Amino acid sequence: MTESATVTAAAGYIPQAVERALRLDQRISVARQLQEAIFTDFPRTDRVEITAQLADRPGYQSSLRPPTA
Repeated sequence: MTESATVTAAAGYIPQAVERALRLDQRISVARQLQEAIFTDFPRTDRVEITAQLADRPGYQSSLRPPTA
């Protein structure tokens, strides 16, 4: 493959790769926003302690975790 052919091929692949990366970044951003909405702080009271636990579907492995305080 000549240098010119290599540059031409790269010129076609680079915009596609950038577009895919931007789409992935947007999906991750939306997923994090949704997750932050799920893991909101509970109201604090003197008489009741409120806790919760998120139960994932069986066999589901999430790569996203709740935000740290």
